[in-house]
Amino acid sequence: MRLLTAGIVALCLGGLILAQDDSKADGKSRAERLQALRSLASNAMSEYRKDLAAAKDQDERRAAVTKYQKAASEARTKQAEQSLSIAKENPKDDVGFDALLLCVQSTPFNAPQRGEAIGLLKEHHLANPKIEAALPILARSGRGYDKGILSEIIEKSPSKAVKAQANILLAQAALEAAEARNVTEEDIKAKVAEAEKILNQVGKDYGDAKVNVGGTVADLVKRELKGIRLTKVTPEIEAEDIDGKTFKISDYRGKVVMLDFWGHW
Repeated sequence: MRLLTAGIVALCLGGLILAQDDSKADGKSRAERLQALRSLASNAMSEYRKDLAAAKDQDERRAAVTKYQKAASEARTKQAEQSLSIAKENPKDDVGFDALLLCVQSTPFNAPQRGEAIGLLKEHHLANPKIEAALPILARSGRGYDKGILSEIIEKSPSKAVKAQANILLAQAALEAAEARNVTEEDIKAKVAEAEKILNQVGKDYGDAKVNVGGTVADLVKRELKGIRLTKVTPEIEAEDIDGKTFKISDYRGKVVMLDFWGHW
């Protein structure tokens, strides 16, 4: 019986030792491995600057650019894969949060790793105050905004600053929708009004909260509202292009347009 008890104790202690050491790989902690991953991008940039400074002609400069693009792509791929792996070891702690954020930053919008990382963030960190710094990244979904995750953060976060900034991003989403193609003047006015309503409510509810971009929520809301009021819809222009084809400026809504004004005197 004593031998059996001793064996059970040994197994328990062995499990405890493994549990204490499960953050180690190749003698490095999860935090150390994550920091090494972060350094990959800066190392690639440092090498690029050296190659660019040493380049003697245009061909060598082009070669430096090509080399950097390859190194940067490899760094992002490695960051995405390994940061997600580090996060999965313990997705609930601060290292897990930082690893998930790095994964999201390193991957394109349609990458499976990004979707998995966001899923883990939603599962474990929507109430984490540190998510404030990650909001602009989490809010983007392709060319638009992920309103679903912003709404979840507003619902579950205990932080006024986080709730406020998530709402401000929803206001920005409304303004972006107002700039889409084939949007009517009525739609534009409605979207701008929606954004202003959100911002005014945010100022009332969370105005005194401090935000990590500096100042208070009230200061941030004031800047956003000023930007809206200074922005005007381009008046409609109808004319002929150099080929004699009739066009309207509204045909190009949602696109980048360069207006070239010139004349003869």
